[in-house]
Amino acid sequence: MNKLVDDYIEKQKSPQREICLQLRGIILKTFPGIEEEMKWGVPTYAKGKFYVVSLKDHVNLGFSMEGLSEDEQKRFEGSGKTMKIIKICSIKGINESEIVELLRLVCGKFPTRLYLSQQLANRRRSTKMKLPLKGNLWRHGDFMKFWVGDTVTQFTGQITALALPTLAILTLEVTDFQLGILNTLGFIAFPTLGLFAGVLLDRTKRKPVMILANVIRFVTLATVPAAFLLGALSLYHLYAVALVMGVCTLFFDVGYQSYLPSLVNKEDVVEGNQKLQTSASAAQVIGPSAASGLMGLMGAALSAVADLFGFFVSILMLVSIRKQESPPERHLSRGQGHFFMELKEGVKVITCNKLLWTQAGCTAMGNLGGNIFGVAILLYAYRLLGISESIIGIAFSIGAVGFLVGVLASSKITKKLGFGRAIALASMTSFGLLIVLISGVGYPVVVMGIAFFISNIGNPIYNINMVSLRQIITPNRLQGRMNATMRTIIWGTIPLGSLLGGVLCSSVGLVTTIVIGSVVGGFSALWVILGPIFRLRKCPEPALDEPEG
Repeated sequence: MNKLVDDYIEKQKSPQREICLQLRGIILKTFPGIEEEMKWGVPTYAKGKFYVVSLKDHVNLGFSMEGLSEDEQKRFEGSGKTMKIIKICSIKGINESEIVELLRLVCGKFPTRLYLSQQLANRRRSTKMKLPLKGNLWRHGDFMKFWVGDTVTQFTGQITALALPTLAILTLEVTDFQLGILNTLGFIAFPTLGLFAGVLLDRTKRKPVMILANVIRFVTLATVPAAFLLGALSLYHLYAVALVMGVCTLFFDVGYQSYLPSLVNKEDVVEGNQKLQTSASAAQVIGPSAASGLMGLMGAALSAVADLFGFFVSILMLVSIRKQESPPERHLSRGQGHFFMELKEGVKVITCNKLLWTQAGCTAMGNLGGNIFGVAILLYAYRLLGISESIIGIAFSIGAVGFLVGVLASSKITKKLGFGRAIALASMTSFGLLIVLISGVGYPVVVMGIAFFISNIGNPIYNINMVSLRQIITPNRLQGRMNATMRTIIWGTIPLGSLLGGVLCSSVGLVTTIVIGSVVGGFSALWVILGPIFRLRKCPEPALDEPEG
């Protein structure tokens, strides 16, 4: 028996306490050895197949509806699609034979011994280190298409990410503040439209939205090389491109992170994120050097053509995914159906969950510091150090090896230090960016690369664990709003950081701005160290839809 369950039942008033005890006894007698744990704050059994919740004047015994026909589901109460209940108001209201029959009905397609052995196997598998080259998803055809599309756009996106600011600095000769504005416009959609995007993506299927976003990004980006060839490219054109691309990126990214948990099984979410992060890391190793080579060969404007190819492949892969995405679940009894009630519910998912709120604060502060630094670093490299556009990418590629190291070491470091401590350590690697300040002594490209390398080791460790945490503990029906609210907060500081970076570069100088950005990013670890995440030894168990109460 689970001590936490003992404590939960002991705290209940009579007769709820006695009802809970008797229901617990029926479950344990019907399925000896069944796994018992606390999840959603209530006793649950067999990874959420059943739960018991004590309420004001009754007790609910909850059942998973997975695999049951419509006629079988009519034997239960409640409006939920994935979980239904029977309500018990007194000891006399407990019909043991009926409850045992319902328990066996729910587990009818999962024989007890087989089900329990599967749970033990899953637990053993989850404790093993999963390298990106291993795992279940290599045999998951639809995930592989999703991964291929993402991998190509990760590589080609690195070219555009370096080419557009280089085009602004070297061709259009923008000021420090104008560069800050350009970076700000690329992310301004997240704090202004993020919450609305989350509600919309919980009301519709996510894959079509992702495809449409990529089509618009393809058309928008194509105007940059076209305008350059026609001699019509201007700073205001780049402003418009950054704004439209940013809006589409918002909808794509919210859909992207909400789509993964519906594409693969919950137990494979961490593996999926590891594979996606591996691609991101490899892209950051190779992408910047490729971008420098293309810019040296074709110029910054024309090198953006490579990203058009990436968007085309991504669209093709998404269209070819065969798994049908389930329609969004509607819970009208919880206020769903009214746009602003849904928006409010999405905000509460973050603000009322200490794990998610702490994650939001840490990531937002890290992004603030990172983007203050990001505005200054290219200006510092091009204008103070005199590094050429044809070799600047080498520094980023050296640094990006740190991403690859972080991906490969993520599971081992997390297992060794524990979930929370690994995240805290990963957050502190931003202090390594201060090393760029000695690049003026000699070998500036190498020194900058070392600084980026140290800082980047922590990024995949942080991202794999944090993204998996929020995907796993959030019910699927709230994934869109949770991710949008999270992105509103954590990416909302990106335009603020870019704007502050432009102001600081103009007012206090590039070197001071680099110091401020690095320190702010490094101290974001305090959110983790002083919060509940630091105490986690492992990632919490997956969430189903919440119990009805």
